[in-house]
Amino acid sequence: MVLIKTKSVCPECKKVIDAELYDKDGIVYMRKTCPEHGEFIERISDLNEFNKDLNYLDLLYEYIPSKDIPGCPYNCESCNMHQSPTVLGIIDVTNRCNLRCSYCFANAAVAGWLYEPELDIIKKQIDYLRNMNPPAPSVLFSGGEPTMREDFIDIVRYARDKKLFILVATNGYKIASSLEYTKKLAEAGPPTIYLSFDGLTDKSNKEKKNHLIIDKIIDNCKQAGIGIVLVPTILKGINDDQIWPIIKFATEHIDVIRGVNFQPISFCGRMSRDLREKERYTISDLGRDLEKQSNGIIKRRDWYPVPTVLPMTKLFESITGEKGIMFSSHPLCGSATYLFKDEDDKLIPFPEFVDVDRFIRIMDKYGDELEKSSKLSRSIKMLALIKDLFSTIDNDKKPHNLKIQNLLKEVILHPGDMDALTNFHLHTLFIGTMHFQDLYNLDLERLKYCTIHYITPQCTRIPFCAYNGDLGYREKVEQRNKKEYGKTNKG
Repeated sequence: MVLIKTKSVCPECKKVIDAELYDKDGIVYMRKTCPEHGEFIERISDLNEFNKDLNYLDLLYEYIPSKDIPGCPYNCESCNMHQSPTVLGIIDVTNRCNLRCSYCFANAAVAGWLYEPELDIIKKQIDYLRNMNPPAPSVLFSGGEPTMREDFIDIVRYARDKKLFILVATNGYKIASSLEYTKKLAEAGPPTIYLSFDGLTDKSNKEKKNHLIIDKIIDNCKQAGIGIVLVPTILKGINDDQIWPIIKFATEHIDVIRGVNFQPISFCGRMSRDLREKERYTISDLGRDLEKQSNGIIKRRDWYPVPTVLPMTKLFESITGEKGIMFSSHPLCGSATYLFKDEDDKLIPFPEFVDVDRFIRIMDKYGDELEKSSKLSRSIKMLALIKDLFSTIDNDKKPHNLKIQNLLKEVILHPGDMDALTNFHLHTLFIGTMHFQDLYNLDLERLKYCTIHYITPQCTRIPFCAYNGDLGYREKVEQRNKKEYGKTNKG
């Protein structure tokens, strides 16, 4: 049964071709046929999760209706029709690294050239992010290994002065080796450490091996006052048994580790269908494995797609009159949940004690109504909103140390006060997953709603899955700005 018709590319010649998502025995596949290279079939999702995610597509289209974009996906740098704003801008500050991971997107030793923009160029990239309409709220400094640049502290400080929320994608070796450096990083930002971390065992973390130094990374970040998000790349048969152990480890250090963001591996280059099927790992697989590994503490139904927070943005805008952050990525791109730790160390997912579907629809309803209300009726509607949101909470199941009603009142009545949200995160762990696309499962409808964009030295933006998805963008950008390997700006 055909569920959706879309556009994709041929993995061989990379020409744009028609594609369809269809159901077979409860599994959703993508099927596309190139006149020259034949048919390609790729597993996408389990049908139940697919249908749940697509239930929220109306929220996305309500904010940003879908439209055809001529030339997609090969005109990203000149395109002014991309559907979503930039929520997270990625700036590669170098392709040098102190590791040689086989699945890395960028590595100078493998590429044979050095990509390391001058500091003035990186400042212009940061300015470009803040000058967008709307301004991008956050930046991720990536590479390579960003901390290999001697001027990296200066880069972080400049981003802080531009009022960006800062993340640093790192393997953690520099953090572990120097408390002094970690404190300097904190003083310049502080950033959140976006720590590539694939597991707690020698088998699961055989390339980075940073499980051997994780205690030192955590200790130095704690002393410096820097938060951490663990970022495991999940490879089927290598570390897919580590999903729950990584989350459990994070909850044991919840005062420093703010979240875990899983990234199922995407493929580069040519692969046979049998090999792809053997190694393909989807968000559905992740949810199923986590439910099993956690003995049902986190269930598959506890995950919700990213655009479910759009009604919260609408509500914030209606209350404050200010522009909010538009998490308008496609619902098939990523999912998340929150895990709470009570005073008895019991772990409870947010959807266990909140009717999330009703919660979302209530915010969506009041976002519309408050926008059209007079000053008097707004006050009455705000009280009604709080009452309706309270009705979605099961007080018998919620953590006793979580004062969620107080939190909701503070956030709604005083949306600019960050103290309530800060307290909320003290006992909370964010768990997310983003399934980045490759040539075999590329869906252009998803791509044009991407909210994670690479910012080039020429101050253009390219969606993540276009930049890293074998469409030629990364190579083109790095060739355009390459230097002879071995010659650096600093370091």
